[in-house]
Amino acid sequence: MTQQSQQQILEEQKVNCPMCKIVSGEIPAQKVYENQHVIAIMDINPATKGHILVLPKEHYPILPIVPPETFKELFKAVRDINKCVEDGMISQGTTTLIASGGAAGQQLPHMLIHIIPREAGDNLEKFDLKPITFDEKKQKEQNEAKTLLEKNLKISLGRRFGTIKVTKEEVLNLINKNPQLKQIILTQPDEFKKLVPQNEQLKAIFANVDIDEIIAIVKGKKNEKVDEKNSKVKTTSDNVSKNGSNKEASIENSANIDNDDEVTAEDKIVDAEFEDVEEDEKESSTEDVDDLLDALGGDK
Repeated sequence: MTQQSQQQILEEQKVNCPMCKIVSGEIPAQKVYENQHVIAIMDINPATKGHILVLPKEHYPILPIVPPETFKELFKAVRDINKCVEDGMISQGTTTLIASGGAAGQQLPHMLIHIIPREAGDNLEKFDLKPITFDEKKQKEQNEAKTLLEKNLKISLGRRFGTIKVTKEEVLNLINKNPQLKQIILTQPDEFKKLVPQNEQLKAIFANVDIDEIIAIVKGKKNEKVDEKNSKVKTTSDNVSKNGSNKEASIENSANIDNDDEVTAEDKIVDAEFEDVEEDEKESSTEDVDDLLDALGGDK
C-alpha cells in the first residue's frame, strides 16, 4: 500500500477545488478583502444582503486541519470584516457560521466562514435555535458527552496546538477505547509503526512515548508493575549482599519467589485492560489501515 502525506492529498484536492480556482483568479469572484493568508468574497447565493465568505488561500477542506497560524490570521480577518459589515450594512448583527463536514451542511471542499448580516424579521429562521425540552434522555446524552470530552479534550487540544504532552497512560487509555486502533496495533504492529510518522494525528499522540513499549504493553508482552517489582528485588538483594548478610539475601529472595502468584495476579490485571485480544494474531488486510486513516481524516 502506498502511503501519501497529508500535503500530497491536499495538493490533489486543490486541482479541482472551485475556491482554490477563485484564489488563483481562474474563476472570477467579487473580492471584498484580501491579504497574504485570507480572501473574502461575496456569496453568489446569499442568505441575506451582504453575505460574505471568508476563506484561507491555502487549501484546507475542513476546519480541524487548518494550521494554528493560518487559523489565527483567518479569525483576525473574520473579526475585522464582521465589524465592517455591521457598520457598512447598518446591520443589527451578524451570524458567523462554519459548516465543517458534510453532516454539518458543508457543500464546498474548501473550509470557509460565512458572515451573514442580520436584521429583525429577516425571515432567516433556519439559523434560529428552537427551544427544546431538556428531558431525562437528553440529560443522559449530555452527561455522556461531557464524560467523553473530559477524557479526550486535553489530548485533542494538545495534539492540535502542541502545548500539552500526551502521557503514556493517556495513550494507552485512548487505544483501549478505540477498538479499530487497538486491532491495527495487535495484528499489524510493523505497519502501524510506519503509519505513525506519516499521519499528523498519530504522530502527535505518540510524540512523547516509546511506541515499541506501547505496542508491547497492548500486546500483553510487557508488565510495568512486574518490571518495577523485579527492580526493587534486585536493589534489595544488592544491598543485602553489600552488608554481607547472605542469610538475609536468601530469605529475601525466597519471599520474592513466594510472591510469584501475586505477580501473576498483576499480570492478569494488565491483561484485563486488553481482554479482547485474540490469542492467534491473524494477518489483516490493508483495509484495516485504510479504515483507520479514514477515521483520522486522511493520509492514505
